[in-house]
Amino acid sequence: MKRVTLHKMIDRPSSNHNMAATGQPTPSGGKRTLHLLLALGIGLLASSSWLQAQTTIYVDANTGVNINNDGSQDKPYKTVAAAITAASSGDSIILKSGTYAEALTIDKKLTIQGKDSTEAGSVITKPITVATTEPVVLSQLRISVSGDVSGVEYSNKADGGTISLKEVALYSPDSGLKINKETATNKYSVNIEDSHINAPKHYAMWVRGQATNEIKVKSSKLEGWCAIYASLGQPDITITDSYLYGTNSYGDKFTMNWETNAPSNGFATLILESTQNGKIQLEDTYVAALHTAESTQGQAVISFQIRYSTTSSYVRNVTGNTVTLKGTSSLYMDRGDVSNPVLAYSETKATDKDGEEHIGENNKIVLADGWKGSITYGVDNKKPSSVLYADKNNEYRNFFVPAAIKDLSKFTVATDSVNMEIETSGDFNAAVTALNAGPRKCSIQLAEAEYDFSNTLFTVNKNLTLSGTDTTKTILKGAITLSPDDSATDTTRIAIKGIKFDYAPQKVSGTDSCKPLIGIKGNVNLLVENCLFNNQTAGYGAYNTMLPAKQHQHVFYTAPNATGRLALKNSVVNLNANCQSCILVDGIMKDISLTNVKVNGNTEEGSCQYGVYIFHEKTPVTLDNTTILLNNHYCIYAKYAGNQTITVKNKSLLSGYGAIYSFGSENMIINVLGGSTLTGITKNNGPSDSFGALILQASNNKVTIEDSYIGNEFRAKQTASMTPILFNSNPYKSDGKDKYAQNNTITIKGRSIIRTLKSQTNPTLVSYGQDLAEDNNTIIIEGNQIQLKDQDDKDCIIINKPEGAFRNASATILATIDFGELYDTVYYHEPIAHAGDMIMATDTTVDKTLRSLNAAKDNFFQKPNTAKTWEAYTIPDNIVFHCKDGYLVTGETAAKEFANSISDKPVFYLKQTATKFSTVAVGDNRVKVPTSTTWNNANNANRSVEIADNATLTINVDMALDTVFMAETAQLKTSANVTARAVQLTYNVAKSWKAFGFPYTIGTVKDVEGTKDIQTVAKENDGIWTANIKATAPIFEVSSQNTRPAATCIIAANANSKIVVTSSGSISLTSKAEPEAPVIPEAANLVMKSGTEHFKMVANPNTYDIQLTQTAYILSSDGTTFERKDNPTIKAFQSFVLADKQTTSTLRSLRVDETPTGNEITPVAGYYVQTGKGTITVHTAAPVLVTVVDIVGHVYFNDRVSGDYQIAVPAGIYVVNRQKVIVK
Repeated sequence: MKRVTLHKMIDRPSSNHNMAATGQPTPSGGKRTLHLLLALGIGLLASSSWLQAQTTIYVDANTGVNINNDGSQDKPYKTVAAAITAASSGDSIILKSGTYAEALTIDKKLTIQGKDSTEAGSVITKPITVATTEPVVLSQLRISVSGDVSGVEYSNKADGGTISLKEVALYSPDSGLKINKETATNKYSVNIEDSHINAPKHYAMWVRGQATNEIKVKSSKLEGWCAIYASLGQPDITITDSYLYGTNSYGDKFTMNWETNAPSNGFATLILESTQNGKIQLEDTYVAALHTAESTQGQAVISFQIRYSTTSSYVRNVTGNTVTLKGTSSLYMDRGDVSNPVLAYSETKATDKDGEEHIGENNKIVLADGWKGSITYGVDNKKPSSVLYADKNNEYRNFFVPAAIKDLSKFTVATDSVNMEIETSGDFNAAVTALNAGPRKCSIQLAEAEYDFSNTLFTVNKNLTLSGTDTTKTILKGAITLSPDDSATDTTRIAIKGIKFDYAPQKVSGTDSCKPLIGIKGNVNLLVENCLFNNQTAGYGAYNTMLPAKQHQHVFYTAPNATGRLALKNSVVNLNANCQSCILVDGIMKDISLTNVKVNGNTEEGSCQYGVYIFHEKTPVTLDNTTILLNNHYCIYAKYAGNQTITVKNKSLLSGYGAIYSFGSENMIINVLGGSTLTGITKNNGPSDSFGALILQASNNKVTIEDSYIGNEFRAKQTASMTPILFNSNPYKSDGKDKYAQNNTITIKGRSIIRTLKSQTNPTLVSYGQDLAEDNNTIIIEGNQIQLKDQDDKDCIIINKPEGAFRNASATILATIDFGELYDTVYYHEPIAHAGDMIMATDTTVDKTLRSLNAAKDNFFQKPNTAKTWEAYTIPDNIVFHCKDGYLVTGETAAKEFANSISDKPVFYLKQTATKFSTVAVGDNRVKVPTSTTWNNANNANRSVEIADNATLTINVDMALDTVFMAETAQLKTSANVTARAVQLTYNVAKSWKAFGFPYTIGTVKDVEGTKDIQTVAKENDGIWTANIKATAPIFEVSSQNTRPAATCIIAANANSKIVVTSSGSISLTSKAEPEAPVIPEAANLVMKSGTEHFKMVANPNTYDIQLTQTAYILSSDGTTFERKDNPTIKAFQSFVLADKQTTSTLRSLRVDETPTGNEITPVAGYYVQTGKGTITVHTAAPVLVTVVDIVGHVYFNDRVSGDYQIAVPAGIYVVNRQKVIVK
């Protein structure tokens, strides 16, 4: 007969699947039942390999006889007990059809096989006891017992063992298969195949022992109050192609209390009790939790529980067990209207009889790869219905349904949490109460309703997502405390979304404490999204209270033990009364962030409103695209906090009496970034009410402002200043002592803007304390894109410290010096610039600056009419106004010293008397050019300029200069009409010849001290001498003594020294053309003779290096030879020799003595050729062989000559010593 599995024959049960109490297995409601299967007689033949035994003994209840029969097929025994007695270990016993009403004890290895498991087959009606550790096989039997006994049970004698049920129908009102030996240390193996076990009042299978017990179920159906009950040890369970049903039939007389982990008569289909690291594989298996009609108790599908016993010591943790769903395995629960309906349950802790506590943890349900089953509930198999949630590893955790949820359709699962739909305040309170007692994570969905728990402090201690429909339809009235259990080790995660909170508690005062709307304790991560908060009730106490947690009414409060995170997103917070804050930080949180949040201070008058009040150190706070608008007081108030980072970014807007106020908070890092805005806003009056947008009343704060705006705003009739940046001069307490704002650094970067909107009453951008040197507060301006603006969007005047760092900026000239204001009858001064500071008034002239100061009568010269207390302000010495056309310096000595250190503009001493300011010119007016510079404007017109060695001044604009002072290697280039009163050159004279060229008429030549005129001398050890070339011959003649050096000459001295050459009369510095060489008419006699100019020494006509477009003779670096060069570069103040064309073509060099003397200089080893009419003249200082040949090779002359030797030849072309010449 073909074998058919049970799984293929039985369909999934319908929702009204019940277990009848008739003492017989009942159908599941499927199309075909187990009874039908067994009635067909489907089974295995006795000859099957797994039934092979040493001996086969037969039993027939109808025809058998125990006496005289031998148990053979022809002579069977009547009772099974007789057969067992007669059998040896390993034998098989075959039962004929019939009823065997006998209790059996199997004490050896046996196989007992019936005809089949139908009522007409082999039926055993008494319990079977297994008393052996050897394998036992029960096959094709129907075992149906009554009373409080188990169908098949291992005795205490059997410590371990193996039992197999194959094609067995087993019924017992107590347990079906029971192995309950808690002391057993050996392994039990249970194999169930093609069988049906029904135990309506207890367990279909119960296996308890200390070892790794193995259970295998295949193609079978197990049903009872519990289908499989595995207790203790490390079970290894594999269930394939089967059905497990657990049915609860208990009514109200039994109490279930999952919340307190108390034992009860609610139960489960698959139970793992005090097992550790068990592995349960469910493949293509259906597990259902069912209820009878009268049942009111919850029946779980799977339960991980701790064993309860008042007598046994075998109470263990239930930990590390894994149930894996494979293939089409499915979980089902039929009803949700029972007490605490549970799909899967994991107990957390219990105490044994000795008071020892045991725990349940790390038990999980895993969906295997390729899982295609379902998790459903109810008559309609609703999805999703699981009370499980999947963690990041796709492992399922389990929780109970709170008692408040009577309808399971209101309790469903999302991807990672339990969902509850709540419609009334009562249900809400009940649900959260249950939540706190049980599951670790839950989601509550609130309907479109108003939930009022104003008189209840609602506490949450487990993971929760609380969601409303939106902020116009779901309204909560009441306070919430988020406080995890003390035993919690993981972070508790809370999310609140889409809810409007109207919080109006009764106002408290005196010694009472305000209750925050949401209080956070312990390790809680809170995410709040898309919510609206109306904080309606005022707190009490002053702005400077040291008890803000007690006296102020907060929307969010992080307690001193709070250690998690708070993220507020896409929400609005309305502070509708005084003494309130959006967030009070009173513990060390990992992070607090506000993203796309708006906080509104909705009180026109009053005080003590805060956006984020930081009252504890080390908690980083981030505002991202967040707006805080307050009338009073501070948007971010860090009071005695410190060692933390505040970040305001992404176009956040903070506007209040202080946008950010660091009070006594040391070592803060504050970042204002990405287009954010800090605005100080006030409607107060009087100097004592002055404040700022960014206030530091602390030490060692590091502030970065990048691509952001810091400014102020003023209400009507406001007179108190509101400085964008304020280093508050008032003290704070540190270690019981007064301490002041010190060692703070503010760095301003990018395209940031610092601005005042009242240039008269609030003209400065920064306000400092009084002791600047000791306080050491610094502002750093990075880059050139920072804008410092006044109310008209004009650039403020910058005040720099002595070392050049930024100190302040002011809208007016006066306010760079003194900010004076009259309050009541007292006139107050606030010094702005300090000694050594430079005021960068570069767009203002000296005259305009002087007039601005003289116009400030109240500050400097006379008492205002209504003032009773007044004194004139005296500007400290050594303050510099850097004006457009000069410098004003306070203090005469300081002005003179400054003048000696500067050269680009004139310097004036700013003299202050009791009636006026005046100026006195001091110092040199010379502009120094130490390195190459270009002038594209005439700012330095009419001034002297000093150009250093190797520096080049390029002027591209028309202008007149005073004296131009130039070092020998300096250069001055012009591309415009530039003139000078004089040019003065400092020139280095050496012991060797130098080619000196001065392009202008010389007025004086003096020593560097300017006390001695320089003239030539006769003796080589007695000063300098000069020489020049003869015009008619290549001969250098030394100048006569007591003459001034010529503008062009060669010059030398007995020792290295300097001379100062000054031009005579006004000169033009425009570029000039290069000099021209001498020209000899072609018809002239070319023999050098007196009156004919063949040579001339000339100077570079410009004050910069030029390149000639002709050939010239340039003095060598050693000063001994003028060498012929084509298109040479001529340096400024250098002379050179030009010769006529004929001479240049034949004369290669001009030689001078190596050692200059006071005598005539003559050529040495010189040689050149000249032609005249019918003559060739050879000039040579030493005898030389001369050969003259015509173009046809005829030799006209061949002899040694010296001096000036003339050779007569006809007109023609000749070669003289390989040099071509033409004779006419």
